[in-house]
Amino acid sequence: MNKPPDNWSTLVSSLRATEMFLMSTVGPTVFVVKTSTSESLYKVYIGQNQRCSCGGGEGRGRLCEHLMYVMIKVLRVPEENPLSWQLSLVDTEVTN
Repeated sequence: MNKPPDNWSTLVSSLRATEMFLMSTVGPTVFVVKTSTSESLYKVYIGQNQRCSCGGGEGRGRLCEHLMYVMIKVLRVPEENPLSWQLSLVDTEVTN
């Protein structure tokens, strides 16, 4: 998908206003994150089936704030890059 979701700028603004922390990396494509407003830990999976333990991701047809955090803040994918909003990545997109 070369065009971001209609509400992409709103989602990115919300991400900037939310304090999140990378707690650990379980592997090269699995991350554990936490928000400052909750004690819950969320496991984020990056790759062919991008998903999060909060229920966001490919299965729900939308990126949750935890997936966005990993893509934009942890992996430093620019907000304007289609990889930052895609629900699924192929192997070459993950490894490059």
